[in-house]
Amino acid sequence: MDVCTGPAGVAMLMAQSHRCRVVGVDLSPKMLRRAQHNISSKGLADQVPLVMGRAEDLAFASDSFDAVSVTFLLRYVDDAESTMREIIRVLKPGGRLLSLEFGVPPNPVARALWQVYTRGMLPVAGALVSRGWKNVGDFLGPSITQLYHSNAQDDIPELWRRLGIRDIDVTRLSLGGAVVMSGVKGDAAGKTGQ
Repeated sequence: MDVCTGPAGVAMLMAQSHRCRVVGVDLSPKMLRRAQHNISSKGLADQVPLVMGRAEDLAFASDSFDAVSVTFLLRYVDDAESTMREIIRVLKPGGRLLSLEFGVPPNPVARALWQVYTRGMLPVAGALVSRGWKNVGDFLGPSITQLYHSNAQDDIPELWRRLGIRDIDVTRLSLGGAVVMSGVKGDAAGKTGQ
């Protein structure tokens, strides 16, 4: 399952590279229409079914999926812990959880450059494309900062551990501007390891 699938880029990549079926879930009808177009154009309609739904209340049985990916979701939810608990609920014991989120660079110089880019250059570049892209540019930097004020980057792996995810790997890309995390759900007996 790919939660917050958006235009289904991650879901399609997983379906193609692993030759598997990936359920894409998103709240936005507009995103799901774009995803359906993308999936159809790649001939993946049978491999990537789409479901409208909220990450906070997934319409699937517990322990349903072998793997779950989450892309740029936590900025949009009010309660990161209950949302992650719900996502982990549908993951089978031994299944892999993957996450891609924007980050705030920890290095002060990189963080200052990131601030200039997200607060200045991104909105200006967006405005050159359209009003909608300007709004995205205006929103993005502050929303990422807000996420990491409420959930420091080191707090998220700890949250995963508390919720039963083990073997957690965190990779920071682009000087910390992107964070990729993966881990494995503990077994049904509740053994989570470290």
